[in-house]
Amino acid sequence: MYNKEEFKNELQEMLVEMFPDRDSNLISVTVNGKAQEGFRLDKTGEDTSPIFLLNSCYDLYEKHNDINEVRTCIKTIVQEYKKASETFEYFQTHFFDALSINLFDTTMQPDAIKGITKPFGDLLQSLVLVRQANECFFERLILNEENLHNFKEYLGNTTLEDLWYLAKKNIEEYSYEFSSVSELLGISGLLQEKEDLYFKGEIENCDSSHSDECFIRFSVSDLQTAEMQKKLKDYIKKGGNGFIELYMIRVVEINNSTPILLNKKLLTGIGTALNSSFYILPSSNKELIVFTGDGSCDEQILKQMIWDTNRSAVSENDLFTDELFYYDLQYEEVEFLGRYTTVTVN
Repeated sequence: MYNKEEFKNELQEMLVEMFPDRDSNLISVTVNGKAQEGFRLDKTGEDTSPIFLLNSCYDLYEKHNDINEVRTCIKTIVQEYKKASETFEYFQTHFFDALSINLFDTTMQPDAIKGITKPFGDLLQSLVLVRQANECFFERLILNEENLHNFKEYLGNTTLEDLWYLAKKNIEEYSYEFSSVSELLGISGLLQEKEDLYFKGEIENCDSSHSDECFIRFSVSDLQTAEMQKKLKDYIKKGGNGFIELYMIRVVEINNSTPILLNKKLLTGIGTALNSSFYILPSSNKELIVFTGDGSCDEQILKQMIWDTNRSAVSENDLFTDELFYYDLQYEEVEFLGRYTTVTVN
């Protein structure tokens, strides 16, 4: 099995062999505020190029222990890339409905989004155009005051503040999944048990058709209805066991947790169903964990838990932030509670 440096060399050679009409260039890409290496496939006359992140490709290689899996993945992606023509053309066609917001990087300060409304300060570089992609490939354009003139042709006099507003409107259209962590773990264990019995020949099939019962999916407009509130409250009541219950929230359409924090109607709807304010833990950039609380929990313990988990169980590509949050249902505000810090005594 290749180590990472050996894999990088093999990957570059493979890209040269697979795409002789393109130049394979090793570049540095910033993902979630961290620099990562990636290979960009450039072609003369094309304004945009596909980028393959080294870490993601290596993760895929380690997962299957077969570099041909990476080859197949890359080949499929480039075929899809060609079918869709240039990424830039896609964004020209879908510019406004592709707008989203990627909130966190390691340099961001909480004051930059006090009240989750200001589109300026450190957040200027975080307004992005995103397009769905698979596990080792992404397409996005970062918009800021410096490059906005490049889009003048179809933006006209639209300002960055206008785009922020449109991005927030898009966020309101996303669908969300709400699930009990204990329920998910129970379903996972049940499916594993059924799978083991199936392979032992003790049952005839391994049907998992009931696995969708472990979460509730809704839009923000759904969440405002009495019917969905009742459904969500019944779901929460079903999981009540006398202990603090953890719930997971994720955005269905994109791998980005930011829309959850920016969607006040969503958070208020969840708080209403929980009948409580709640803490928000950054599980990953794909989902967030919430649990009810009156603000009296030991925040330092929660922050240390986030810090340790992000460094022991969350990959670089999935890292969202070390911040701990609290949603105050009464004031309908997200509070930044900070991150774990250590004090060194000399």
